[in-house]
Amino acid sequence: MEEKLKKNDETVLEDQGEPVELCDVETIESVEMDANDNSSVEESPIESNDTDTCSNDETKEIEKPKIPIYKRKSFFIIITVLFVVILGAILALVYLSPGNVAKRFAKLEIQFDGAKLHNYWAYDDKTVPARYSGDEEKFFEDMSDYLEEDIASWKDYYRYEHDKKMDELEEKYYSYTISTEVQSVKEISLKKLEYDISLSEVERDHGFDKETISAFKEVKVKLKIKGEDRTDRVIYTIYMGKQNGLWKVIEYNKKID
Repeated sequence: MEEKLKKNDETVLEDQGEPVELCDVETIESVEMDANDNSSVEESPIESNDTDTCSNDETKEIEKPKIPIYKRKSFFIIITVLFVVILGAILALVYLSPGNVAKRFAKLEIQFDGAKLHNYWAYDDKTVPARYSGDEEKFFEDMSDYLEEDIASWKDYYRYEHDKKMDELEEKYYSYTISTEVQSVKEISLKKLEYDISLSEVERDHGFDKETISAFKEVKVKLKIKGEDRTDRVIYTIYMGKQNGLWKVIEYNKKID
């Protein structure tokens, strides 16, 4: 049957007067596929260009304006200032805590630095005993006679007492260091404060007003004096009150540990 078809085909071609080389079906299909491939290749550059154009447009839309340098510098300056302020506030709270105030007070007291201790009291400690009826001049005259020194003011009195105490420490310990450690901090009531100390005497002698205190605390501090040949420890019990937001000393007592 196939031979018949071939012969018929050849006969038809011969009748047309031109010798034609026959192609089978597979060859025709491959040529059509190549043509399709070529057409797709020719179309691809157009598609690529469209894509690139779109992507460029999208990139331009996404790009954000750059922040000016002076604005960035201002931002960093503001952050730095805020950090310093916050850090300073934290350090101030720690420095002004009742425990740290009590530690500094104990160290000044052992050296009797009255000029600096003045800032730690919850009242004006520059008041003469009640028996003088506020007569400072008479008080300084009596101190001059008693101490055999020229005492004409609180500054003179504090300087004398401080120098005397420093001489005693040097004679006793020679070369020494002083360290302090907070043992406890606890809140107390006004009733307990009145029970532990003679609050009425503090009010009478120094004009202390307990109504100015918003809270009371009892702080125990261990102070150590380490000398060349000996070491001593002193336990301070310091009664404090919060006055105008600051912790102040109302009264204290101490004992050798």
